Amino acid sequence: MSNFLANYDGKGRLYAAARRPYDSSLLDATIKELGLSANSQLLDVGAGTGNLGLELVRRGYRNTIMLEPSSSMIEVATERLLELSQQSSVVGARIAQGSSTNSGLPDQSIDAILAGTAMHWFPVAESIAEFARILKPSGKVAILYTGTLESNRPVVNEYEELLLAHVPRYKEHKKLLFMQSGLRAVSECFIDNMVPIDGPIIDRNFIKEEFIQWALARSFMPADEDSRRNIGPILGQFFDKNSKQGVLTLSFSSGADVGLLKKLKVQPEIKDRVSTHDRSS
Repeated sequence: MSNFLANYDGKGRLYAAARRPYDSSLLDATIKELGLSANSQLLDVGAGTGNLGLELVRRGYRNTIMLEPSSSMIEVATERLLELSQQSSVVGARIAQGSSTNSGLPDQSIDAILAGTAMHWFPVAESIAEFARILKPSGKVAILYTGTLESNRPVVNEYEELLLAHVPRYKEHKKLLFMQSGLRAVSECFIDNMVPIDGPIIDRNFIKEEFIQWALARSFMPADEDSRRNIGPILGQFFDKNSKQGVLTLSFSSGADVGLLKKLKVQPEIKDRVSTHDRSS
């Protein structure tokens, strides 16, 4: 876990600038399926810089805890929560340092656990044990995610070749379950009686600076500025080759899976295929 978290040192602001909010209709459907009320006690685990948790607070779910292991991410999330507090009440919302395996929360204190593009980093067996401890008996789990669509395969294949050639950590990244079988395969490790929710396809038009920023914010990219600075020009060349009139369009799928936490014991080999790490991407 420590090596993984080190990859996020000093990366919080880059991450926050590169990430986009979750689609409103997807959040609506997820909240409806969870059956939340204004008094629900919510946990956003692997909260990053607060993209999901802060949106829940904006929607009036103020008893939201944003749990995050990375100090760099927490620093930015805290600033964003403070900014939100100047616009509306955030009483009840808080940010805490912790992980999917060690939340530090009381037994049976949480109505619903949500993870936004994060659950694929969590050790399955250990996380299920911790979630089972802190969830109320009727509590549910929701996993939200985004991913690059197959319609972009030519440009995505070229991008992947670039990563394999210039980003050593990407080879390890490709071995994870969600890279081989999709994010829904990760949900199946955590959720019983799963209700899949398909969100909209989102086209994102990048200018050059935005694309480089997005790419460098990915979890497998190096955390130190010197290494990122070396990769930046390579990403710029890729953009120049594949963009049209100064814009590179990538399409992203979105979705969520909602259900009850699995009670069955997860086999160690399945756990190892999902991840060796412990935080969001």
